[in-house]
Amino acid sequence: MSVRITTLSENTAQLGFLAEWGLSILIETDDMNILLDTGKSISVSHNADTLGIDLSKIDKIVLSHGHYDHTGGLREILRKMKKEVEIIAHPDIWAVKYSRREDQPDRYIGIPFQRQELESLGANFNLTTKPVKITDNIMTTGEIAMVTEFEKVLTRYDEYRAFFTIWAVKAHYLLGLAYEKSGWNAKAVEQYEEFLDIWKNADSGNKEIEDAKARLEALKGISSK
Repeated sequence: MSVRITTLSENTAQLGFLAEWGLSILIETDDMNILLDTGKSISVSHNADTLGIDLSKIDKIVLSHGHYDHTGGLREILRKMKKEVEIIAHPDIWAVKYSRREDQPDRYIGIPFQRQELESLGANFNLTTKPVKITDNIMTTGEIAMVTEFEKVLTRYDEYRAFFTIWAVKAHYLLGLAYEKSGWNAKAVEQYEEFLDIWKNADSGNKEIEDAKARLEALKGISSK
C-alpha cells in the first residue's frame, strides 16, 4: 500500500502558504483519502488550493479532539467538498471546553460552530469511543484512557458550569466565606465541600483550594467539640 502524507496546516509555512496554530494532515492511499483534523480556520482551504489538492476527493475526516485549532477549518472545508462526508470523532468533541490561566479571563477553546450548521453542509458525525477500522490498514485508536496523575481534569464540570466558566465553581467558595462570616457554619461547610468536590485535585496549590481545605478542617473541628 502506498501512502502520501501532506501537512495542510501547522504553525510554520513557506512563502505562499498560510500558517496557523493548529494541525491538519491529509493521508492519501490507493483507495482512501483521509483528513486528520482541520486546522484553526482558512489555512487548510488556502494551502490545499496552493498545492492543487481537491478537497472534494476527501473520503473521511478524523478529528483527534475537539479544540478550535483542530476543528476550526471544518466549515470552510465542508463548503468546498460539497458532499456528505463521515467525520469520525470522540463523543466529547461537543463538550464545552475552556482554557483557564491564572490572572487571565477564561477563554472558550471548543469547536467554534454549531453541530446543526456543519450537518447542513454535509457532515455525518460518527461519534464513538471505540477504534474505527477505516481500511484494512488504517484505523483510529479510539479513546485513550487517562491513567497518569498529570491528566486529572475537573469533575462534574457540566455545561451549565462551563457556560458560566470558573466563577460558577468559585461561587461555592465565596458563599462559604459569606456563611462563615455570618456564623452559619453548617452552610459554610456545605459550600466548601461542594467547591472542593468539583475541584478535586485538578489544581494542586491553588490558593482558594488550599484556603477552602483549611477553613473546612477548622469548621469541622469546631463542630466536633
